Parts: sequence; structure tokens; C-alpha cells
Amino acid sequence: MTAVGYGLGFIGAGLLVASYLMQSMLPLRAMALSANVWLLI
Repeated sequence: MTAVGYGLGFIGAGLLVASYLMQSMLPLRAMALSANVWLLI
């Protein structure tokens, strides 16, 4: 895996952690969706 792949994975992991910290439902869903997209790239 290249450094770009690791970078994208870290972005996805950071967004996933941020989604756990959300308290209202709409931002939580948006953050979880974007984290999954970043982890799949």
C-alpha cells in the first residue's frame, strides 16, 4: 500500500472517530457516511 492509501485511511479513521463524538442524528449520519466513503477509496 502506498502513502496515499495510508493517508486516505487515516482521514477515514479520523472521520469515524468524529462521528462517534456527534450528539445529534443528522451530523452523525453525514459524518459516518463520509467516513465510510473515505475508507472505501
